[in-house]
Amino acid sequence: MKFDLNSRQALPAPWEEHESLVRPHSRLWKLTESHVSRTGRFLAAGEGYLYSTDLLLGALCQRSFHLTEGFLHVVRYWNIIVGAMLIRAQLDNLLIAHYLADHVRDPAAFANHVMAGGRVKDLRDEEGKKLFDKRLRELASDAHPWLDTVYEKTSGWVHFSGSHVFSTWRVGGEAEIVGGVPLHPQHVPATLLLEMFGAMIQGTEELFGYLESWAAHKDLQQARSDHRT
Repeated sequence: MKFDLNSRQALPAPWEEHESLVRPHSRLWKLTESHVSRTGRFLAAGEGYLYSTDLLLGALCQRSFHLTEGFLHVVRYWNIIVGAMLIRAQLDNLLIAHYLADHVRDPAAFANHVMAGGRVKDLRDEEGKKLFDKRLRELASDAHPWLDTVYEKTSGWVHFSGSHVFSTWRVGGEAEIVGGVPLHPQHVPATLLLEMFGAMIQGTEELFGYLESWAAHKDLQQARSDHRT
């Protein structure tokens, strides 16, 4: 069978096919746009004084913007495989932001380590444990109890697994195997897309919470400095 890649451009978007996706799509679109103002907020906080943490969080925000933007683009063409990978990367952002906010005594040293080319997993927490993904997830479990389950599910898309096999093939009527390449929109349930949007939205909103906390911290520190002078 001949396949024309350009024909995918004519596919209706998931939110055009499923009314349940209209609001999540609109919400994520607005969150994507708000990365600019969110970044400007914490950079301007504390009368505009910049710290290493600002540079690190600015990079996280840049990454987050392109992840959500990319998610909207690929899911537009029913590409759930790449969409799941982008969710997983956003969870990585959230794990870093949480660790930086709640477990780092010297944020500047942490930021400088990363900016010097160091890997997060080469650092150790206060218990001497290396900061592998599993450890970051353990430390974030109380603050983000939903994250671990979604992380495991999306990891099944990052690494080749049964998720890829069972999204490609399924049992049809009379024990018939149906499927094909590329994945047809009718084989992508709206419930799955709704879960994916929900995970990307929640991960992004909770990341924004850490950005606002940092901005508030800078404002408070500056106010205390002004009071002392």
